[in-house]
Amino acid sequence: MKYDYRNGALLFKHSLDETPAVYQQRFEEHYHTSYELLYFLKGDAEFVIQHSSYALTEHSLLFMKPGEYHNLIMHTQKPYERIVIRFDEQSLPQALQDKLQEVPNVFQIKNTALSRELLKIDTYVRQISEELLPSLLMGQLLVILSLLCCHEHEYALTVETENNPLREALDYIHDHLQDLQGIDDICAGVHISRSFLQKLFTDQLHSPVMSYVRTQQCLAASELIQKGEAASEVARKCGFENYSTFYRSYMKVFKKPPSTAKQE
Repeated sequence: MKYDYRNGALLFKHSLDETPAVYQQRFEEHYHTSYELLYFLKGDAEFVIQHSSYALTEHSLLFMKPGEYHNLIMHTQKPYERIVIRFDEQSLPQALQDKLQEVPNVFQIKNTALSRELLKIDTYVRQISEELLPSLLMGQLLVILSLLCCHEHEYALTVETENNPLREALDYIHDHLQDLQGIDDICAGVHISRSFLQKLFTDQLHSPVMSYVRTQQCLAASELIQKGEAASEVARKCGFENYSTFYRSYMKVFKKPPSTAKQE
């Protein structure tokens, strides 16, 4: 069953693409300020979260925290089916907010209580009235997140895809954010050509190399500002030569100035 329920920051969506396109979204849509759960039901794909990539199998569950870059890489045009839930932490009890900070990114939940609770949403959307559905779905989200937090170590997957040039480049970027000023810095670090690196990012991440780098630097900067560090000092720590460049990049990523991070 397909559905697309939206209520403010809350999203519940069940989608099936019979012939998925390799490129589906703009780069900017692969990171956002809400939490996201993606329950992978079928397809032939790999998933990148931050600087790590994961080979997906049926009933993989992906969990992305606010600000984490993520991207699905389709390998073939086999039908792609998934359930997606997005939500803001403000709608959750404080105890659950605290637990989610420690939850890893990838799980296998086939034949588990968590899988059954996710699939129940199909029935609820079909049978429950529009007046009652918002409250029921919010309650179901709390059930799903509570199960995830209680069974995270049982369900969690730690095996990632074998190292490949893209993975090596992402690892290098993640480990050297403070020092990266251009594409050549990355090429020298992972020993590949500029043209090959650019092709990797264009084909698999649908992003220019330095757009990805600047986004990661801004995400790292936002975390430091939230912890109380001054924006001017954070800009230097995160690889920006001057504050004006940092400010423009931050505005492009978050659509709001760095000073607002202190309020989040």
